[in-house]
Amino acid sequence: MKNMFVGLLLIFLDITLNISLGWQGTLDILPDFVGYILILRGAGEMAEVSPSFAKINPAVWAATAVSAISFLLNLFGLSAALLSDGLPAQILQTAILLAEEILLFWVTWQMASGIRDMEYHYGTWMNAEDVTVAWKLMVGIYAAGFVFSRLAVLLMAPLNLVATLFLILLVIGNVAVNIFFLVQFYKA
Repeated sequence: MKNMFVGLLLIFLDITLNISLGWQGTLDILPDFVGYILILRGAGEMAEVSPSFAKINPAVWAATAVSAISFLLNLFGLSAALLSDGLPAQILQTAILLAEEILLFWVTWQMASGIRDMEYHYGTWMNAEDVTVAWKLMVGIYAAGFVFSRLAVLLMAPLNLVATLFLILLVIGNVAVNIFFLVQFYKA
């Protein structure tokens, strides 16, 4: 469980440096793909206790690949270049982001299910209900923010003050729910 928690921490924490060496890139100090590798390791340790932990392997490998691709695109400034190349490039960037998030939600759902299985297997409380509630909140707030922000980007609509404040609240809510999920997972 410790490896999975540290993996989640690496995925949820984003510390970046801007690089300007002939290109404008971004270096993620705590890359998500390292977090996924740790989750894979932790899930392998817990697979005997719960089939949910065994189920996440393909999704974790896919998330590792997608996040590594995203890491490289950002590192070499290709992500920013895609955003400035018009609507088809923005759709591609949105698809990559959406794939990353769907895989993350699948993996974290299987982790929550694994905790439920462990509660049943060991006959003891392991905080599965709170982890599940935190997961549902995390997905709901992220989905609202994703749809709202992407519609604004794709429609090229200027955001008025109320929409901007709403988007800021969704970002703050997303951070708070990610922290809540991490705390609940840590308690498990």
